[in-house]
Amino acid sequence: ASFEMGDLEYTGLMAGHPRYLKAYEYFKVAADKNHPRANWLIAKMLLQGEIGSKSKEDYEKAYKYLKTAEELGSVAAINTLGRIYLNGLGRTKNVSKAIEYFEKAAAENYVYSYNNLGRIYEDRKDYEKAFKYYSLSANLEESWASNKLGQWYRKGIYINKDMNKAFEYYSQALEVPQNI
Repeated sequence: ASFEMGDLEYTGLMAGHPRYLKAYEYFKVAADKNHPRANWLIAKMLLQGEIGSKSKEDYEKAYKYLKTAEELGSVAAINTLGRIYLNGLGRTKNVSKAIEYFEKAAAENYVYSYNNLGRIYEDRKDYEKAFKYYSLSANLEESWASNKLGQWYRKGIYINKDMNKAFEYYSQALEVPQNI
């Protein structure tokens, strides 16, 4: 129940706008009872500055919440740990370690880990791997990846230009449910 109340506050459904400190209070009760998503959301709020001040202490606190969430089976936490290492948030930037976390989340079919891996490989100009991960994500109806593939087909990045395929992926991006 505490998690549900926190989620309503976090999404703004209680007051018509998000109330992050209220959400934190509810999530904290749930996190103390080993609720994986509550631990992850507290970390997410700390990392985004929705609570706290993005200080070194806040990043350390977020990391601890993420490790707890990971131990409790949160795939979102695993992906977020990858983002911490990818962006150097409270930890030394380590792309190899980020990839390890993203691959661990991808093994659980976590759509956003596919996007993160695709971005890394696109930056490295390894278009074959990037295309593979964007395709996996788009096949799970993730709008950003669908749009990305539309762009690749439209411009002929890695694959041959194909305006029909581009239109297909752009259309899919528009039709994807908002809360998957």
